[in-house]
Amino acid sequence: MIGVVLLAALLLLTLVIYVAVRRRPASDDLRGNDHADEDDLTIASRDPGDAAFDAAFEKHIAPHTDKYFSTRIAGASDLNADGSRRTSIIEKCEPMELLRLEVEPTHPVDSKGIAVKRSDGSQLGYLQRRVASDLHRDAGEPVSWSAIFKRAERHPATEEVVGAVIVLTRSKLNPEDA
Repeated sequence: MIGVVLLAALLLLTLVIYVAVRRRPASDDLRGNDHADEDDLTIASRDPGDAAFDAAFEKHIAPHTDKYFSTRIAGASDLNADGSRRTSIIEKCEPMELLRLEVEPTHPVDSKGIAVKRSDGSQLGYLQRRVASDLHRDAGEPVSWSAIFKRAERHPATEEVVGAVIVLTRSKLNPEDA
C-alpha cells in the first residue's frame, strides 16, 4: 500500500516538474531518438513538444519501473456507450496525466480487452490487442501496470485529434505491499 502511495506522489511531483519545464523552450540537447515501428513509439521522439515529457519521465518515473514503453491507443475514433466522443476526451488530457486501465472480460470483440480511461471514468479507447495480451501474461505476478498520457495525435492537415500516445509502466510490487 505504501508503494502505491509513493508512486502516486511521485507521479504528482513529476507532473508539477513537467509543467514547469514545459514553460521553457526545449533545448537542442533534448532530442529523442528516431527508433519507432508502425504500431509503437519509443519514449523519446523528434517532436520538440515531447522533449520536456521525455526528460521528466526519464528522470522521475523511469528509475522506479522495471519496464516501460509508449503505445498508441486503439478505438480513439469510436463513440463511447454514453455517446461521448473519445477524441474530445483525448483533447482534454494533459501530458503526464495518470490514466486508469480497466479489464473488460465481457467485451464482445476481445475478452482480454483493456480500456484506457481518465480518472473520472471517461474512456479514451483501448490498449492494442497485442499490448493487452502482454499485460494479461503478467496476471498473478507481483507487478503493477500504470498508464500515463503522453500526447494527442493530430491529423497533419486539419490538426484534429485522431488518437493518443500513452506510456505504460510496470513496477514490481514488494511482497509486503501486495
